[in-house]
Amino acid sequence: MTHPELDAASFAREYFAGLKAVMDRVDTSQVAAFVAELERAYREDRQIFIVGNGGSAATASHMACDLGKTVLGKRPDRRKRRFRVASLTDNVPLMTAVANDLGYEHVFTEQLAVLARRDDLLIVITGSGHSPNVVKAAELARAMGLRTAG
Repeated sequence: MTHPELDAASFAREYFAGLKAVMDRVDTSQVAAFVAELERAYREDRQIFIVGNGGSAATASHMACDLGKTVLGKRPDRRKRRFRVASLTDNVPLMTAVANDLGYEHVFTEQLAVLARRDDLLIVITGSGHSPNVVKAAELARAMGLRTAG
């Protein structure tokens, strides 16, 4: 007879060991560079756009929410400037209209073309790095003079 709690404990140990191995490989200079981009966007009052597909779309929405709210701290001071941030995954009617009329690969580029300005920041969240809509968004962002991070 197996004990489910032993199987779960073994799974947890293996999971955390794998997570630690991944975290040990993180290039902290890349993390610092990303934080510097966020600080620059905040300091210069630039718009931040975040994109992703599937679970990464949910992460994009969550990140936009956190950036928009967290800067206020636990005791919001309404005089304090916030991040100007938007997840381009949140306007489902617009995304489906663009996908229907132009193709899914344009769901982010069409929004960027209307909303983005030079020196704004595009953050892409992707597991593969090969999704056509995310790649096209990064390409357009660079062509428009946006900063990019992934």
